Amino acid sequence: MSKHLNWVDYAKGLGIILVVYGHISEGVFNAGMTMNRSLYTTIDTIIYSFHMPLFFLVIWFIFYFIFN
Repeated sequence: MSKHLNWVDYAKGLGIILVVYGHISEGVFNAGMTMNRSLYTTIDTIIYSFHMPLFFLVIWFIFYFIFN
């Protein structure tokens, strides 16, 4: 029987929300809608600097706990 880890679900949920927000803000920015360019660039840089590593880290933890 495996132990369910809530923090894994929270981390995956956060990563998914950040991916969706990043795609929406990129679409709004590329459509030419009114958006603060420096704010968009800052948020985009922050989101894309860690959301994919977050997924890989979560997957690594899942495999670690399953196979150990």
